[in-house]
Amino acid sequence: MDKAEVSVIVLTYNSDFEKLKKTLLSVLNQKGLDFEVIVCDDGSKEKCFDEIKKLFDEHGFKNYKFVDNKENKGTIKNYLSGLYEAKGEYAFAISAGDMLYDEEALKSFLSFAKENDVEILFGDCICYNFKEGKIKIYNEEHSPRRPEIYDIGADIKKAKREMFLGDQVIGVAYFRKTEIAIKYFEKLTSLIRYAEDNPSTLFAYEEGVKINHFNRKVVWYEYATGMSNAGSSPMAQKIIDEFKVIYAHLAKEYKGNVEDCAMLRTSIESKKKMALTCFLKHPFIYTSHLIYQKIKKPSFYADEEAEKNKLYEYLKKLEAN
Repeated sequence: MDKAEVSVIVLTYNSDFEKLKKTLLSVLNQKGLDFEVIVCDDGSKEKCFDEIKKLFDEHGFKNYKFVDNKENKGTIKNYLSGLYEAKGEYAFAISAGDMLYDEEALKSFLSFAKENDVEILFGDCICYNFKEGKIKIYNEEHSPRRPEIYDIGADIKKAKREMFLGDQVIGVAYFRKTEIAIKYFEKLTSLIRYAEDNPSTLFAYEEGVKINHFNRKVVWYEYATGMSNAGSSPMAQKIIDEFKVIYAHLAKEYKGNVEDCAMLRTSIESKKKMALTCFLKHPFIYTSHLIYQKIKKPSFYADEEAEKNKLYEYLKKLEAN
């Protein structure tokens, strides 16, 4: 493989190739940087490697490799299997159905990270889905609610509090230094299998890693189809349970007030009892969080009609390639 500034990790598991094709085309469409693509399959019954290779060959793209995990290891180890092969200083992961927002998304990510010496950053997503054959934009599902609290120069304590108390980042919006991703993903392998993105960030916060928001749209995120947002599915419940494990571990390991409040918030089933316990034990932290959630309205709003039209045009462009 050739040199790469960014390693794009494409995570697959029984993926729909038509969705995956759009994802890959959005990656191949990137301009202004050197990147590699590492496709990591997590033990699928039917893999798409032949179809992917054909697509890459058709576009004259040679800087790629496949990682073929013979059995299902879970998202974290699947992701790590790609990171261990990565040559890029930075890593970005994406799955079938999600797409980079435009042809300079990766270049913009890379420039911001280098200019500001950021080890973990995230951009903004446009959440979309096809409903009855038409594109629907989900403004209300953007997360975090107020991404500017993670901007460079913002209050780190507030950002950490809200990250720990659940106002977290959509996973595909992350862009990390590869060595940092490996370090904090490895901390998860003995604890959980699937919820890699925000739990790894929680560990990074504990060790003072620089984490910032990049004020730019970077990804079209296919909402309500991934394992972490599929309603009350068994996988969604597994993700919830894994977060409980992480919060309990962090509260025990680091013994901080924010960590303890986060652990109480996820471990007490009764909402009333949880709220009362959090308020009595950590009144300032919990009250500040409630004010943030209830009074501070979400700050990220996309023009739904404009984004819908942009996505229609973007899909046409990708399909024409």
